[in-house]
Amino acid sequence: MLAALGIVAACSREMVPETVDTRDSNATTVTVVAKMAGTRTTMEEGEGSFSFKWKAGDRIALIEGCPALSYDACETYKSNRLTADAEEAVFTVNLEERESLPGRLSYTAMYPPHEDNDWEYPLGYYNEHGQLYLGLEFPTIQHPSVNCFDPKADLLLSKAVYMDRRPGDEVQMTFEFARVGTIVKMVLTGLPAGAVIESGQIDFGRQAGYHLEYYPAEMLVKGTDGTDAIQFDYTHLPAGGLVVGQDGCAVVWLRCMSGVSRVIDLQLDGVTPGVQSSWFKHRKISFRALAEQKKLDFMEGGLTTFNVKFSNPDVENPDPETVYYYTNPATNGTNGLTVSWPASDDPDLYTYEIFLMDEDDQRHYFNAPLTLTPDGTRWEAVIGQGLSAGEYTLYIRAFAVPGKVSQPDYLECNLDIALPLHQTITGGMLPETGYQDYNYEFSYQSITYGYRNMYYSTGWNASPSREQTWAFWTKNPLHLGTVLVTPRNNNTAEFQVYASDEPYVDGHPHESEEPLPYTLVYGNKQFQADGKAYLLIESRESIWLDRIDFDYYH
Repeated sequence: MLAALGIVAACSREMVPETVDTRDSNATTVTVVAKMAGTRTTMEEGEGSFSFKWKAGDRIALIEGCPALSYDACETYKSNRLTADAEEAVFTVNLEERESLPGRLSYTAMYPPHEDNDWEYPLGYYNEHGQLYLGLEFPTIQHPSVNCFDPKADLLLSKAVYMDRRPGDEVQMTFEFARVGTIVKMVLTGLPAGAVIESGQIDFGRQAGYHLEYYPAEMLVKGTDGTDAIQFDYTHLPAGGLVVGQDGCAVVWLRCMSGVSRVIDLQLDGVTPGVQSSWFKHRKISFRALAEQKKLDFMEGGLTTFNVKFSNPDVENPDPETVYYYTNPATNGTNGLTVSWPASDDPDLYTYEIFLMDEDDQRHYFNAPLTLTPDGTRWEAVIGQGLSAGEYTLYIRAFAVPGKVSQPDYLECNLDIALPLHQTITGGMLPETGYQDYNYEFSYQSITYGYRNMYYSTGWNASPSREQTWAFWTKNPLHLGTVLVTPRNNNTAEFQVYASDEPYVDGHPHESEEPLPYTLVYGNKQFQADGKAYLLIESRESIWLDRIDFDYYH
């Protein structure tokens, strides 16, 4: 069987010199038998079992190479396409004439061939140690059918067959195939009956789509890099998407790498016929929150089935991306951490549950009252009093009104709880003199800053020309508190301070963004950043700055 190992560094790929073959012609045609009935590719679900068939139009690739640790070249040949469905497929492969052949040959079969799967790099190549690699790739965009995964995402590999010389015409070669990765059956329930799922995206909390490298000599598959999310698209189907059954159920078939997942982050895009409107649904399920040690196992060569339930009627959960954080939680029982999320106008929403989970999977509950902001747009709660610094995961769960059988899933958002930090930046810290309209950056105590049109000696000469905008900004996200800017020559000089949850591009404020208000503290300007992630100071006013002081926490 094939073993899926952890991520390893990608090795350099280079073709190696070939040896000379003096025969007049070594072209040949071989017959390849795909052994192991039920390998590919049409899936039919019966009573508690599945059957698999090769499908008309399928073809394989045959790699003619050499044993590992040899520097002889390899070539890839594609078979004919099948003309009919079959449980045990027989392919014909034409091996073209080659000017050079190694003394001992290896043959490995794989599905699908290179061009059928739009792979980016060659199937056969060698690393700097002379080891033979075969390139594979799990597509990150898949096009399943109603009852089967995307054939182009179904990676099959054979054991290598070694021969002392090239086989003659009409020789039959038999290969035993194994499936790389896992078949995924995702059952969706609670969807609008008759609705059409056009596309979606799923993140298992780990890399699911990989570039792979296969070592035939060791029968090992190793991932080099990849992406977290798999996108699936149904717009190629006759109905323009996957039609939800009258029971509110739909089944999505996917293929991914083996491994363990503790999170499912699923997004669906669809339409409702007759309504002429599109809809979007999002569920993020954390097994850590639901039960300790619960997880999804994606077994190599196996089938993994799981359900994702959408509430009916829906109670829309707060999106974790819009949860806001204020003040510092780690103050030994004084302030705590204020969290805020959008209010829902759904009449079926009853209440929320909130807790933190630490790195040891220990829960921390809080008897924090939930309060609605005066404008009715956001909920707030204060949690985390007395927690030590560390990494935590915030869980929010929305509950439907009593009597509703279906309840929403937990949503999670990671956050760091840190002790308050203070940073002082003075003019002498700038590493070099700036030039007009050039952006520079420097790092100090793990924070990276950007600046433009700022010169220094004993203090900063910020933009010596009123025609040039100067700017100073943070380049990595922080939770900001207060910001105190100390001009040297004029305490009321005109400069603006901005704070945002989004990074600033080249030191320019976002469109329509308003500067922060300030108060004068001993003649200096103090700004309240309210937990925003990024800081920006800019002006056309030419002034000297002594220092910038701000409180923050990661």
